[in-house]
Amino acid sequence: MENKRITIEKLVYGGYGLGHSENKAVFVPYSAPGDELSIELTSSRQGVQWARIQEIIRPSPLRCEPFCPRFGQSGGCQLQHIPYSEQLKHKGKVIAEAFQNVAGFNEDKLLPCIPSPAQTGYRRRVRLHWRQKGGLGFYHSESHDVVPIDHCPLLSPELNQTLSDLSSALVHNSPTDLSEIQIVQGSDEAVCLTLFMPITQFSEAWANKIKDKIDVKGISLKEGEREKILYGKGFVDYRVKNWKLRTGNSSFFQANLELLPDMLDHIMGSIEIQDIDHALELYAGVGLFSLPLAKKVRRLITIEGNRQAAEHALFNSKANKINNIAVKQIEVQLGLDLLISRQAKFDLVLLDPPREGLTPGIIARLQSFAPWQIIYISCNPATCARDVKNIVSNGQYELGSIQPLDMFPHTSQVEAVCSLMRKNR
Repeated sequence: MENKRITIEKLVYGGYGLGHSENKAVFVPYSAPGDELSIELTSSRQGVQWARIQEIIRPSPLRCEPFCPRFGQSGGCQLQHIPYSEQLKHKGKVIAEAFQNVAGFNEDKLLPCIPSPAQTGYRRRVRLHWRQKGGLGFYHSESHDVVPIDHCPLLSPELNQTLSDLSSALVHNSPTDLSEIQIVQGSDEAVCLTLFMPITQFSEAWANKIKDKIDVKGISLKEGEREKILYGKGFVDYRVKNWKLRTGNSSFFQANLELLPDMLDHIMGSIEIQDIDHALELYAGVGLFSLPLAKKVRRLITIEGNRQAAEHALFNSKANKINNIAVKQIEVQLGLDLLISRQAKFDLVLLDPPREGLTPGIIARLQSFAPWQIIYISCNPATCARDVKNIVSNGQYELGSIQPLDMFPHTSQVEAVCSLMRKNR
């Protein structure tokens, strides 16, 4: 295919550089604003083109040297070639553009991105792919081929040691039908594994061999919603500020433990209501936000669909001597219907939905409570902007602030905390 020459104008969501060729938008991974490039087009759909760099004719002054030899191959990172201060600016702009384009909000609501205290060695959780012919690693940036790794600069030293030992062990002896492995590390430095594969096809003899070769405190199997503990612990313990949190080996928990104190401080500091009687938390997980929130309210109801996460949320509230939280293990929309049938009222609602955001039905139910404040935590700027637009569409709410947080330095991912206030307060 014929090469084209292009100048990169800016970075957009996903870490792609945006340029134009023959009046068509072209997205180029691993490029930087100001790069003059020779590119090869790789795909085109709906008037938009994607390309890969063939030659950097004139590099952008923003470019820096990536620190990982797998950068550009592994799909784990997108921004190592950009200085960290510029990454923070880019992530703020991504959120600003999402809210301008999708929701029509002005930039004056946007606060500067909160940086991660550590830019490398910060990850305490990682999920890796396994292929008999490809090894253990991340997907390639352009395919589902596995790029094998035995060290990642973003992982903690303990996770890297486990990754190295595990990669060597799997080469000589791997279970049939193993597809993925999650490695997690608690605040006590204990490391646990979860193997994603059919439970009935697993040999416990393999677990006995592997635990003698690598230093892990627990090994679990997971197949869909089924989970089986093979050895040791099925959980890890974290400490965030003064809060003790237990979570399952395969449950969701934020990977960057060092940023969480700043995140909690901002969320709790953004609560503008005084004398909160009843509060509601949706998609509450194991209670990371529930515990400090409970100290600010008389009564907190949390809703979480995942059974294991809800059980750990209940355990965590007891372990931290918090007795004003009612943990409900139920799907969010069903839980909201139950609360509406009981004519429940809430002064504050906090929610942290998955990447796909909220359904129109959940937004309608949320609006029916008419809380004084809604705090929306998101890892997807596009769905966050869409949902905020829909929440304020009935004229009842206004957007107060948007706070970006860099949970994953050197990647295109960015978190945001949005505060919405009821107008007639």
